[in-house]
Amino acid sequence: MIILFKPKNEINLVSLSQVEGRSYFPLFVAIFLFLKKKYKGFPLLSGLGHQFPKEAFAITTTKTTPPCRHPSKGGEYVRLPLLWRGACKAGWKIFKIYNITIIKQKNMKNIAIIMGGYSSEYKISLISGNVVYNFLDKTKFNAFRIHIFKEKWVYVDDNDTEFPIDRNDFSVNINGTKQTFDCVFNAIHGTPGEDGLMQAYFELLNIPQTACDYYQAALTFNKRDLLSVLKPYGIKTANSYYLNKGDAINTEEIVNKLGLPCFVKPNKAGSSFGISKVKTAAELPIAIEVAYKEDNEIIIESFLDGTEVSVGVINYKGKITVLPITEIISENDFFDYEAKYQGKSQEITPARLSDEMTQKVGEIAKRAYEVLKMKGFSRSEFIIVDGEPHMLEMNTIPGLTTESLIPQQARAAGISLEDLFTNAIELVLN
Repeated sequence: MIILFKPKNEINLVSLSQVEGRSYFPLFVAIFLFLKKKYKGFPLLSGLGHQFPKEAFAITTTKTTPPCRHPSKGGEYVRLPLLWRGACKAGWKIFKIYNITIIKQKNMKNIAIIMGGYSSEYKISLISGNVVYNFLDKTKFNAFRIHIFKEKWVYVDDNDTEFPIDRNDFSVNINGTKQTFDCVFNAIHGTPGEDGLMQAYFELLNIPQTACDYYQAALTFNKRDLLSVLKPYGIKTANSYYLNKGDAINTEEIVNKLGLPCFVKPNKAGSSFGISKVKTAAELPIAIEVAYKEDNEIIIESFLDGTEVSVGVINYKGKITVLPITEIISENDFFDYEAKYQGKSQEITPARLSDEMTQKVGEIAKRAYEVLKMKGFSRSEFIIVDGEPHMLEMNTIPGLTTESLIPQQARAAGISLEDLFTNAIELVLN
């Protein structure tokens, strides 16, 4: 008989009544295939047993009871001491299981995965954060989901029980035990995770976090400032016009400068919230009001008619790396929320660009990353017009859902989500 046991976070000993069972070949194979599919594969370690992330169990086939621990990995493992009683057909052994012991590896790092936020992007952030939580290597890290909202900062356990965060030191009291964190994985899109507020907070507390520093976050979150800083480095952009809430709206002046169609965007927002494509002068005041619902600053840009691409740049194993480029073909007028998150677009990775253009766009994205002294993830958006890439924006907390662009690009580069997230954490810890 095979017994599954979901371990708790602390060392625990579970005494079971003696259970005897015969492990016949067909049944064993059926259970093996089911578990392999459910848990996306696991290693078989002869003499040491099987090891799973999170919902772990192990079976040892020796008369002794060594810990089921992979020699090259740390983490929580389950040891099932088994008493060998003989063999049945096909060579499978018959076991008698008499207890289960969870072994908790020392020196595992406690990782707070912050998600949510104060903006319209909070739902996407929760999805991104849970993807990080699910794919994080549980043999190396103890992961904690932290929800950051205006009304509450809380740790949420696997039973959805909430424990308030002490904002004085970013700790949490869990059933009488104070829990602190070695590192923060930042998965908050929009404020306060992408505009520098959380970065500055963690720097004051001396807690490492996976995103760029607070200045770079504030700069890149402000489209107007970002593009102004990059222009002297030869990075081309669309023609633009700025408005702040309360400014007079001179429709004729805007149209004369930018032409039609044009795009009205909140200056500090993401996931295409508040963006409108304006085709007539009469639509301009309406689009401006839509943008003001997301931000009190607006950027209006000329229409760029060309190929839209997204370029991920990350620090991977200590080297600034340009990921395979994604070409974006939206079914809508532009790459809006529906196109990004509701399947209304084609996202082709790698992009259908010539080798020369692929290198050119990649070099510009990498130059921007280096000029700004970036860290962590970045995803820059470009439209290529007449052979010249024009930058639209840079995202420093890009979407991390399984179908988001950075995960797509990482897969195309042969980097799994587990490796992608582990790399981000290990870079800041080391």
